[in-house]
Amino acid sequence: MSRCPGRSFSLSRFKTHFAKEVIQEILTKYLKDKEYKQIQAEILSKTIGSEIKNRIKDQYLDSRYKFMVQVVLGERHGAGIKVGARCVWDADTDTLAFDQFLNETIFCMAVVFAVYFY
Repeated sequence: MSRCPGRSFSLSRFKTHFAKEVIQEILTKYLKDKEYKQIQAEILSKTIGSEIKNRIKDQYLDSRYKFMVQVVLGERHGAGIKVGARCVWDADTDTLAFDQFLNETIFCMAVVFAVYFY
């Protein structure tokens, strides 16, 4: 289970359901009554990402997890989009949580990657 043989560690598992709830709450808070405006998209996506990361970090203050948040925000035109990410992953400890938001003019997807440091 451990990447570092002979080294014991206490693992407090990352709760994906909690992170998903945080993502849903924040996406709804910032986007439910919004209309897509290109000028605001960059600031809005950074704000959403920062708030998600801060809320999750506050919950895991004594954790050895490193959190990374990716937010993809765009105008909804009916076309599809594919998003991908790669990283070195330990299937025993590392995980992710994600959710999406859609309204008439906006699509937004947010992912929280939780990577454990031994």
